[in-house]
Parts: sequence; structure tokens; C-alpha cells
Amino acid sequence: MTTPTNNAAYEIPCFYVGVLEANVDMSSESAFQFTFVDVGPATGTGLLGLGALVAPAAGAQAFGVLQNNPQLAEAGQVMALGVSKAKASGTFAAGDILKVDTAGKVLHASTGSYGVAKALAPGVSGQVTSIYVMPYGIQP
Repeated sequence: MTTPTNNAAYEIPCFYVGVLEANVDMSSESAFQFTFVDVGPATGTGLLGLGALVAPAAGAQAFGVLQNNPQLAEAGQVMALGVSKAKASGTFAAGDILKVDTAGKVLHASTGSYGVAKALAPGVSGQVTSIYVMPYGIQP
């Protein structure tokens, strides 16, 4: 068996949610795609639902990873469970439990923070890597 020479991120969809609207314009690919989002009150202009996609709180629970680039009031496609691409905010190793920062990027989960995913490949700040999206609870 040969070892892969590239570190290409990959996805294996398991459970997508695509009915919640973006509370702000998330159409900038460089800012929102492949970052964690959460669900909060719908306060944006033109929203039809009671809940909407919002940025997560650092170290807290999050809903899932945004897969597309919705404009304000458009439905966002969120990977709530499964293997997803994600943007890294710090350096971590494959197998590490990860938390989110205020931009929805992932980094190594510290004690007392909420684990939202497991790293399937190493992560370096600013790069996209593969993670397994699943709640891992408060980290010891």
C-alpha cells in the first residue's frame, strides 16, 4: 500500500440540512464556506423563518459546517453530521477533537470547550482540511 503524497481535503455527506436561511450575507466564499454555523433568531431583512444561520460562539456548540455561499435570506446547506471540509484556525493533528472560533473555523479543543468535530487529517491555520462533524461534548 502506498501513502498518498497530497493532503487534499475530502467530504462524505451523511446528513445535510438545507432549510435555514442565512441571517447575514454569507456569499463570500473566503469568509463563510466550510466554516461552522449555528442557529439563532432570524433578525435579517427579508427572512421568512423563525430561526436562521448565524456565526457560532467561540468554544461553544455549533450546528454544522456551511457547504454553500448563501446570500441574505437564502437557504444555507449545512453538513450536520458526516465528513466535511473545514477551515482551520490553528495547527492540530489527525485524531484531535476540535472546537470552533468566532469565525466558525476549527482548532484544537481545549479543556472546558465544546468539541464539535474530530480531525481526519492534520490542520494548519488558513488551510482547508477534512473533519468528522459530530458533537463530542465538553472536553475534560
